[in-house]
This record gives sequence, structure tokens and C-alpha cells, in this order.
Amino acid sequence: MWIRVVIAFVLRSTCF
Repeated sequence: MWIRVVIAFVLRSTCF
């Protein structure tokens, strides 16, 4: 699901 990709991307973005 693309939703998982978006969530993972957001989490990585907020991590930085």
C-alpha cells in the first residue's frame, strides 16, 4: 500500500 510508503517517508522526514 502507498499509505505505508507515505507514513514511512513522513517518519523519516520528522526523524531528521
